[in-house]
Amino acid sequence: MDKKKKRFSRSCQAGALLLIFVLLLSLSVGLHAKYIDTEDKDVAAIAKNFYFESDLLTASTGAMPQYTLEAGVDDITFVLRNYPDELRESEVDIHYEVTLEKEGVTKEKKTGELKINQKVENITFSDLEPGVYEVKAKATKPYVSLLHGRFTLIGIDEELYYSVSDAPGSPNIKVTITTTDYAGTVKISWPDGVLPDNTEEMLETAKGKNCEITVKAQSEYVLQFFKEMPSKDYTTKITVTKDIV
Repeated sequence: MDKKKKRFSRSCQAGALLLIFVLLLSLSVGLHAKYIDTEDKDVAAIAKNFYFESDLLTASTGAMPQYTLEAGVDDITFVLRNYPDELRESEVDIHYEVTLEKEGVTKEKKTGELKINQKVENITFSDLEPGVYEVKAKATKPYVSLLHGRFTLIGIDEELYYSVSDAPGSPNIKVTITTTDYAGTVKISWPDGVLPDNTEEMLETAKGKNCEITVKAQSEYVLQFFKEMPSKDYTTKITVTKDIV
């Protein structure tokens, strides 16, 4: 009888151990399956396409592109895109911020969101002073990406420069007019004893003591005048000015 009890007791113990083992195994399998399921979801989220591109800015990991805009242009305009080409596009909305800096100081900042179906966003910074600007565009959500570019804005120089070449004993005078960004009417004045060379196209109708000519930007003109008295020097007597209405 005692032997039977011992055998039964050992049998019960073995059965209990087997049951615990089965329960632990089931729990382990369930946790493992849950882990795999969660991991698959994370991988699926990471695998969503994300592109943050621009027509003028490039990735900050590369050399900064340099642009010099035409004289007089006072704005910087570029495009942000959520695709690199016609075959690929982002599958997430992109939150971004764009910063305009000059000499290391932030001048302006813009924020926005580039929607999945939006494709492009036009960015413009207007009414800027001449100088060198750095633009940084940063995607902040759901992923981080940084683009950059440098832009040089050149102001308009509408100064008018001229020189008068004369000396005692010279029978004629040379007047050289140099324009920068100025284009328009110029007035030339001279004193008594000086005569314009009417054989020159720009002076063919000139008479009296002054005349007006029309000049183009970024140009140089050399005009000739005659002296009634070659012994005189008229270097400081002839003037050229812009005819500003």
